Amino acid sequence: MPSPFPGMNPYLEQDSIRRDFHKSLIVGIRDELARQVTPKYFVRIGETRYPQQPAVPEPELIPFLEIVSIRERKSVTLIEILRPSNKSFGSDREFFVKRRSRLLGKNSTHYIEIDLLRGEPRMRTRVSPPHDYSILLSRFERRYEVEFWPIQLPDSLPTVPVPLFPGDGGTKLDLKGVLDRVYDAARYESYIYRGQPEPALSTADDEWAKQFVPVRS
Repeated sequence: MPSPFPGMNPYLEQDSIRRDFHKSLIVGIRDELARQVTPKYFVRIGETRYPQQPAVPEPELIPFLEIVSIRERKSVTLIEILRPSNKSFGSDREFFVKRRSRLLGKNSTHYIEIDLLRGEPRMRTRVSPPHDYSILLSRFERRYEVEFWPIQLPDSLPTVPVPLFPGDGGTKLDLKGVLDRVYDAARYESYIYRGQPEPALSTADDEWAKQFVPVRS
């Protein structure tokens, strides 16, 4: 059964669920894109080693997605799905912003950033209209013409273009379709509605959201 919300499901943002959803979404996007880009490309899950934090014995490894050309073994498109630590002010955000700047400085790698978190300060972009969630696309051949999708809670999640090498055109990521498959596979409906969205919804958004919450038997 798909998620009942037309776009992002705010109940997936609870602290107790968010990590599982983040990992599941990465795998879901990997599988969806891999189905479309083979045999010229493959999609792999990479990991970024974040700096060691106080009282933490090992640096945290944060997953990201990378589309790689099979013939050249060259990274073509990198996809980041943001976590709270990427956005909240501190050393992790500083590390992420520097890494992001390095990636955007490359002249051969497209960059996609998916933010499905209402909380924490927004990432800085050249265009930033009001939004709850957002998707950013920077194509390497026109790096400073950033494509940006501002998404409010009631909005549908867009189908995002995923560029590849020139000459191959590109493919598309149906983000809502992937979310629905992840939601169904994890059987989130059986338990996420026992809690509340985090951060809490505004009064207006809470009233709007209630119409989609399944009635528990």
